[in-house]
Amino acid sequence: EPAPGEEEPAPGEEEPAPGEEEPAPGEEKPAPGDKTKRVVVEPVKKDNVYTVEAKDLGELNKETTVVVKVSDEKDAKVVLTADTIAKLKEANAPVIVTNEVVEVEIPASILPDGKTEIQIKEVKVEDERALVVYDFTITSNGKIYNKFKEEITLTFKVDPKLVKNPKNVKVFYYNEAMKKWELVGGEYKDGKITVTTDHFSIFGVFEIEGTPTTPPTDVDVAETGTQLPATATNTYNTLVAGLMLIIVSAGMFIVIRKRKRA
Repeated sequence: EPAPGEEEPAPGEEEPAPGEEEPAPGEEKPAPGDKTKRVVVEPVKKDNVYTVEAKDLGELNKETTVVVKVSDEKDAKVVLTADTIAKLKEANAPVIVTNEVVEVEIPASILPDGKTEIQIKEVKVEDERALVVYDFTITSNGKIYNKFKEEITLTFKVDPKLVKNPKNVKVFYYNEAMKKWELVGGEYKDGKITVTTDHFSIFGVFEIEGTPTTPPTDVDVAETGTQLPATATNTYNTLVAGLMLIIVSAGMFIVIRKRKRA
């Protein structure tokens, strides 16, 4: 029987195992088999900027993950102060930024020293195969960091109603140097798809019919993250070709006239 002042668990509710404690306020209950404690912080918000102070983290240890929720923001900036960075690194505690659609988990060791800004921004792509597309950046002291020594974990939530064949759902990243999408991979399961990466860029989830490893190379994305038609590149090439033809024709006309006058 429960001791005086204790309540019996509700029907279907199990009692905590010996040595197992219920999560304290502000903590998330870990998944089965996961010993990592998740601490959810409530940062100060101004417009779309969320600032996390060191005091918001509470007590951290080696098995703590800090979760910063930015509600349903499509363009959110999370600012970690210099003291926050130092505290995360001291505990080697990774930080997760999530807007309930995308979740990015960053190891503390790769965060720059000093005040740092993490931005997650939705990107619009005019292609029916695009399910979720986001741009990720880390900035500190005016410098953009996009290459890391340790891998970052990206998790995308995709509504199962939008998916026809889960096997065809894959993550791609936009190679800005090559101006094309490249396959990252991942497995879509239970409404989510997770991948790891050692760099930041624009990442998107696409459902590609046929061969799942075929990149959506005909999808174009502007460097600013704004929406572009899928035919933008072809239109641009056509205009350039037409302009070059006009220039060449004008040059030939001038040469012919000079020869006739000579």
